[in-house]
Amino acid sequence: MESPPETNLKGFSIAFGTTEFLGALAVVMMTVWVGHYRGGYSWSSLEPDLEFNWHPVLMTVSLIFLYGNYYWDMAMAMGASKRQAGPAARLYLRYPNKRHPSVTVFCQLELHCQETSQIGPAQY
Repeated sequence: MESPPETNLKGFSIAFGTTEFLGALAVVMMTVWVGHYRGGYSWSSLEPDLEFNWHPVLMTVSLIFLYGNYYWDMAMAMGASKRQAGPAARLYLRYPNKRHPSVTVFCQLELHCQETSQIGPAQY
């Protein structure tokens, strides 16, 4: 029986570790920026500006970190021809990518709807 060829994963491990670190750093920096410099977070409609602060944080998490992990998983699955890629892992990585933008769009639209509802009919 033939054994699979040896693969050198040193370059892959360095690239993967670097992108994971940079993605996590982007999420942490965005969270600190919004939490400290933009006034924090709110889930209450009474403070729409603070509710909108969820938008950049969740978009950073989903578009930078989770999509990056999803593409790394796809690259590993494409490279492993004999190994069955874990569909549960891909589903786990793909689901938050669908959920986070939905929440951010909700926060964004709620802010815009409240701004337009405060404008009186005479100002249109």
